[in-house]
Amino acid sequence: MEFSGALRRLAGAGTAVATALLITTAPGAVAAATTEHKAEPCGYYTAGLNAYYNNCGTTSVRIKIDRKPPKPDEDRCLSPGNHNLGPAQDIIRLVFVGTGC
Repeated sequence: MEFSGALRRLAGAGTAVATALLITTAPGAVAAATTEHKAEPCGYYTAGLNAYYNNCGTTSVRIKIDRKPPKPDEDRCLSPGNHNLGPAQDIIRLVFVGTGC
């Protein structure tokens, strides 16, 4: 008698696990996870083959981009927002010069 009660409890637990698996693998749950958008980081970062500078502030900033020769170095004034700086492989380093330009 005790053995059959244990089997019923085990079967009930198995149903709960199966239900939990169904809920976590439901198509809606998967779609929600794949449409989540990651925000770009502030400052210099690379994504894929490109380099970017995301000015998260409210004022313009001046940066100096040291590029590999034969490409010339560049001083840029960047307004708030995200800016594509070109191919990441061309950039040696980026220096934040200051705000307000």
